[in-house]
This record gives sequence, C-alpha cells and structure tokens, in this order.
Amino acid sequence: MSVGRAAAITAIATLLSACGDPAVRNVLLISVDTLRWDHLGLHGYSRATTPQIDAFFEDKTIFENAQSPAPCTLPALAQLMHGSYLPTPDRLSLAETLRSRGFATAAFVSQHQLRPEWHRGGASAVLASATAAGFELFDVQGPEEVDGHGMSARTAREVSERALAWLAKAPEPFFLWLHYFDPHDPYEPPADFRDFDRGNSSPRSGDRRRDLMRERRPDQPWFEAGHVFDAEDVGHLVNLYDGEIRFTDAQIGRVLDALTARGLVDSTLVVFVSDHGEWLGEGGRWDHCLTLHEVELRVPFLWSVGGGRLAGQARVSAPVSTLDLAPSVLALLDIEHHPLAFDGANLADPPEERLLFADWRGATAVRRGNWKLVVGEAPLALFEFDGQGAQAPRGLAQGRNRAGEGLAQEAELADAVGAFREAQPLAELHGEVLERLKSLGYIE
Repeated sequence: MSVGRAAAITAIATLLSACGDPAVRNVLLISVDTLRWDHLGLHGYSRATTPQIDAFFEDKTIFENAQSPAPCTLPALAQLMHGSYLPTPDRLSLAETLRSRGFATAAFVSQHQLRPEWHRGGASAVLASATAAGFELFDVQGPEEVDGHGMSARTAREVSERALAWLAKAPEPFFLWLHYFDPHDPYEPPADFRDFDRGNSSPRSGDRRRDLMRERRPDQPWFEAGHVFDAEDVGHLVNLYDGEIRFTDAQIGRVLDALTARGLVDSTLVVFVSDHGEWLGEGGRWDHCLTLHEVELRVPFLWSVGGGRLAGQARVSAPVSTLDLAPSVLALLDIEHHPLAFDGANLADPPEERLLFADWRGATAVRRGNWKLVVGEAPLALFEFDGQGAQAPRGLAQGRNRAGEGLAQEAELADAVGAFREAQPLAELHGEVLERLKSLGYIE
C-alpha cells in the first residue's frame, strides 16, 4: 500500500471516529473516590494495585495528564456529569440526555454526599441533585450505611454485586455509572488485601483522620498535623490505602469480566476516572478538598471504545479535563448537542493549547500546555512541566515556582483567570459547599 493511500485511510478512519462509532451503543462509567493517578500500574506504580484495570485498559486510550476541575467530590462529580464548570438546571446532565434518547440509566453509588438527607438545602444539595439527575435508578447507600465519621460504609463488593444483578438483565442501550468509595479514608481494606502492609510494625489503625484530630497541636488544622505520624506510620497508612485500591480493583474486575462474558465489550464505551486525588503525608499533609496542587487535581482517565481506542489514540500526554467526558460520549454515540452546551471538548478531536481551569476555596488554577498558574493560594505560583506533562518525583512535586520572573506566560494566564472568574461565578457556590463540609467536621 502506498504511503499516500495509507495516510488517506488513516485520515478517513479518524474522521469517522470523531463523528461517532456506530458499533458503540452502551456506556459504562466507573469512578473511584479519592484515587491518585500515580497509584495505578498503568501510570508506572511499582505495586500491583490495579491488575484488573491495567489488563483491561492497557491497549486502550490512556490520558496521562487528566485534570479534575475541583479537588473535592461534590463539585467534581456534578461537573463531570454536566461537562460544565457551573452545573445549572438549564444544562442537561449526560444521564438526562441519554435517557431522553431511550437509554436505560442506572447508578450504583457509594458516597455519603450524594445521599439527599445528608444536605439541608443550599448549594451542596443542588450539586448532589445535579449529579443524580437523569438516572432512572439511583442506588445510593442508606443512612445506616455510614461509618463513625458519617461517611459511606458501602463497600466495593456491594457496589459491584448490585451492578452485576442489574447488568444481567439490562436492556440496551444503557448508561451504567458505578462509583466506588473504598480508597477514601479510613483506610481499612479486608484482611486478604493487606499484603502490602506485611512486615510493618505500626500499631495504628487506618483511621488517620481520628488520630490526626486527637493528637494535633492546639489551633493546628488536623489535615496538616503530619508530626503525629512517624515514618513507619506513614508507610503503614500508604500500605492500607494501596490495599483499598487493590480490593476495589478486584471488584471492578468482576464487572469487567461480566461485560466480557455477556459479549458487551465490543458494543460498550467504558470510561474509568477518579473524582480527585489525595495527600498521603507529603509535607505533613493528609486528605483532600484542600488545594489546587497536582496531588489533588490530577486523576486517571482511561477509555475503551468498543474494546479499542478513542480515535486511534494510545497514550495521550496533552492536558485534558474530566469535563470532556460528556461531550466526548455524545460525539461517540453520534448524538447532536449545542456546541455551547459544554465547557469540555470532544477528546476525539480536541483543540490545541486549551485553557483548563480548576477552582476551589477562592483559588483558581489554569493550565495551558506545559504551564500552570495558581491564583488565590499563597504565594502566587507559576509552574512549567516538561514536554510530556510529567512531574518529578512521581507527580508529587510541581517544580520551582517561577512567578515573579517576568515571564509572558504569567501575565497571559493571569488574564485568563480573570476572564474565567467573571464568566464562571464559582466562589459563592463553592463557599456554600465549604460551609456545609465545615459544619460536619469534614474539613476545617
């Protein structure tokens, strides 16, 4: 075959992929709460935390620099479902759109913030409702399925078992969303998933939140009381966190196996994502919903399109956003939508040099190419990534702060932040959510 003919065929195939894949008619969205991107085997982690996920997605499309628009579950999931920084009633969620096109829609969720009675109105209730909108069946844990901190106690095994029962008789086309909570603290994996902690002598449980709150210094935020844990304790907690991931991976593997057994892989779009990351003692800091650092914003984003790749893409280093989920899914299904309906883009044909934003606690981060500016967190910060969007070590350091060096990128990105804040009034919305989280002791 001539080079010219091969190029023409490749161009036609890419165009067809961007216009929709006629073989794909179902959507399976799998999200895992508080899962760091760099604790997956596909992203180079040294431990076998995700063998099932790795095996399923290894030859599919892997977005290596995916970003959540918020480091906290409630806004991040609502934004994910709407493809918008500011989910509003006049914007249909992905589930609402698919349901209107005849899709069976179901969600099996472990996340206390998505339980209606967890809220008392206000912005947090609006975001929870926006996330659940469009699902004929929205199966979230009951008020009795919570731990000592009032957080979800529904395990990954329970989520998968409910999903498997539904999937066994699911009509097509369908949109199925599964949200797993287990990697969220407290880190208490089942006994047979604690091999990573073998040989560790720390006497602590996996409830690091409780210990930080009890042993912090006066007037010290519990999530910055890292002095409470010695090196053995930190290793122990990371080991347990990884055990939770391994357990969740095994339960997700059951669902992926069922999809294969039913012969649905070729007709299903499967997307794997996290809502946000997690501090694991770096600089003495723990938890999330805190900063716009890459530790919290960067998430795994894996795509299997009918058992293959998204528009022929393998590993994609260009920065993308989880806001891209909704427009990309609709494009693959060849479902028309207004071009201004989303802040995200079609990942089959994304624009170059995009501006990607994240906003939380009165601060805003903007990413364009290899540059990231954070405004509102002291001090003003400007970071440059390498050509592959990678950071060292293991994505935990953002590098040297180059703000104040007179670089053109700082001024350009600062202007972009100003325009974003004017167009997207998120401060008030997030302020209400923060107050709700503070009232429950979730953050300080």
